[in-house]
Amino acid sequence: MSRNTKFQVDHGLTARMVTTMFLLGLVYAVAVAAALVAGAQIMLVVVIAAVFLVVQFFFSDRIALWSMKGEIVSPAQAPQLHAIV
Repeated sequence: MSRNTKFQVDHGLTARMVTTMFLLGLVYAVAVAAALVAGAQIMLVVVIAAVFLVVQFFFSDRIALWSMKGEIVSPAQAPQLHAIV
């Protein structure tokens, strides 16, 4: 597979991303296992996990902005930033 990009491959970034995804999956697995061991019904656990996944998918950008006290800027406010992104 050829890559037509001006950016270098960053194996460290890839490793950190894979590690983060693995740890997030592990958190979900541990939470589901703990709920099942505590005696929760499996369908209730599946529904709650699905709700958390949907919320995380749709609101992760807002959560990240809020946690870093970030703000969305227009191309007029930050042209150099928009050129990079």
